Amino acid sequence: MWNPLFNNTDIFTRNKIDCANFEKNKDKIKKQAEQLLNESGFCIFSNTDIKESSQVMKYFSLIVKENFSYEGGSFARKKLADNVYDTGCPNYCLLAPHIEMSYNPVMPKYLSLTCLESPHNGTGATMFSDNVSITKKMLKTKLGQKLKNLGIRHYRRLHSDMDKTYPDAVKYSSWQVSYETNSKEKVEEYLRKSNQIFSWGKNDMLSIINPQEAYMYYEKTDSNLLFFGPSNHASMFDSYSVDFQKLDDDLRAFTLKFGDDSEFTNDEVLELHKFFDEDSYQCFYEEGEMMIIDNMMWQHGRLPFAVAPGKTRNIAVTLGDKYFPDKSRDDKWYPH
Repeated sequence: MWNPLFNNTDIFTRNKIDCANFEKNKDKIKKQAEQLLNESGFCIFSNTDIKESSQVMKYFSLIVKENFSYEGGSFARKKLADNVYDTGCPNYCLLAPHIEMSYNPVMPKYLSLTCLESPHNGTGATMFSDNVSITKKMLKTKLGQKLKNLGIRHYRRLHSDMDKTYPDAVKYSSWQVSYETNSKEKVEEYLRKSNQIFSWGKNDMLSIINPQEAYMYYEKTDSNLLFFGPSNHASMFDSYSVDFQKLDDDLRAFTLKFGDDSEFTNDEVLELHKFFDEDSYQCFYEEGEMMIIDNMMWQHGRLPFAVAPGKTRNIAVTLGDKYFPDKSRDDKWYPH
């Protein structure tokens, strides 16, 4: 489905910052990082002393003013430490490009991905997709204009941990895990405050609908940027278990439709993936390296991978600074 061309990865080398003397050079490192994030939307902290998840925030907090919880997230992530999560995606699955939590009315402005353990076998690279370049290309096409005119609708289904009848083979993320609470009242309060459409079904199945524009204005690039990725569509589960593959899109944990509630055709899903093929880059981390990205400028994902016995791939995810997406502006469409 997604076949990135593995473009030149020199860009990652150019944006590395040596953190060997972190405490002594904090101000210099912070200045370098802010400059790179402003100019190109990402930077890499190398030569850190990070060995475990509890050390991650020491570096990430240099960039962000406040932590951002994964409350309301779609992926089935485990908490590794305070404000630190795993990736929530099995190694055998395709994690297509996406903007972190773009299905919510508020999302993180920055996220970091830190390599705690590497498989050291040439697999398990994180893929980064240039959202600015992809937006420009999409807007020149019929599909890109259809998205501009119709917008999109995110659909999510979260089962209850208490539902013993729900098949284990197709369980993804429960609403208790997603919202980090066992209280339906707290979940409802969160959804009402964020103006999301929701309903409760049989055995406390939570269904959420969030209509959005397909492109949102971003002040840093002074342009309207694509505001979703292929990962938001139910086809992401095509690489999961056979039981998942048997489910219709509407019965999967989440999917995406056009704003008029029409389905993406198979050809449109394939076309969407192809936009990302030419503008995706693979990044192999050294253990202890942290990639920090601007969540609007770069989408991220990961190809399936295998690990040798006794090896693993352990990437810690952190989120920071609230960002409230801004509606598209008439005079900010590419080219402008």
